[in-house]
Amino acid sequence: MEVKSKALYYLEQLKIPFTVRGREAYLNDYDSLKISLDNKHLDSWKRYSTGESGKSGKDLITYLLKVGIISKDDALTVLGAAPTIQGSTKSSTTTGNSQTLSVQVEDVKPFDSTNQVYDPKAWNLKRYLIEKRKINQIVVDALIKKHKIIEDGRGSIRFLWYDHFGNNTGAEVVSTGKEKLRYIVSGSKGLFYQVSRDIEKINQAERIILFEAPIDMISYLELIGYEKQDGVQLPEFHPKTAFISMSGSVTKINEILKNLAYHWGVNFNKVKLVVATDADKAGDEVYDAVCKKYPEAIRERVISRSEPLKDWNDLLVAIKEGRYY
Repeated sequence: MEVKSKALYYLEQLKIPFTVRGREAYLNDYDSLKISLDNKHLDSWKRYSTGESGKSGKDLITYLLKVGIISKDDALTVLGAAPTIQGSTKSSTTTGNSQTLSVQVEDVKPFDSTNQVYDPKAWNLKRYLIEKRKINQIVVDALIKKHKIIEDGRGSIRFLWYDHFGNNTGAEVVSTGKEKLRYIVSGSKGLFYQVSRDIEKINQAERIILFEAPIDMISYLELIGYEKQDGVQLPEFHPKTAFISMSGSVTKINEILKNLAYHWGVNFNKVKLVVATDADKAGDEVYDAVCKKYPEAIRERVISRSEPLKDWNDLLVAIKEGRYY
């Protein structure tokens, strides 16, 4: 399917390299900044590392100028009378008074769990999660055994999503290499989640904890098993708890809550809702959005001590490296 993107046209003019994958594009040198190529949200963007976002190509240029990625002259050039692209394999067209770049994006196909090539040895997955992210090998092995995570044919980690019937209906991919690539497989539905041993399903939970990303959730699961120490603030274990990753979709919190109620059978009038998102502005905004519907929701966030910490994996790594005191 072809879409005409103004944001990508601007990037092409500025010679800022980007990659189109599925129905979004990301900047090669700033891969946490992703641009939607879905017609419903075309050219809206978000930088997941900071939580900053915008709704148009013009917003993107303004942001790139603000953070120093481009100069004022660059911004004025592309927002004014931009020159035509020379030697591009992509086609540019004029729609009204605006230039666009035509790119081919994938039609959304249903996620096919049988079409996943994976390495049962999972050396890259284990190296990344155990050595870099400092997650206990017992936790990693348990997630592999439960088919919650796999290493795909490219050596990346797939955090597998499941529907309320227990079917694998999606995946989020996180690279284990230097490129820091992260994306959701096209057609994915469902959730990456875990429940405590005393329940089997999310709708049996008395407490639901929401996280921004799978690794945050996994780190939290390890932390609640730690013995409490004087002066050290760690999350506590509670029975009948469901742990749910929003896989970066913090702007879609209302959709996620609606999905839990209608498809997973969660009765929020009987559930204690905990927002354990990052300790930053974006994480606090998620909590504020939840409180508008559920005023009794609890905010749980990492407490920084000797150094600033943003998420639960930051805390786990700091503890294991002796930097949390």
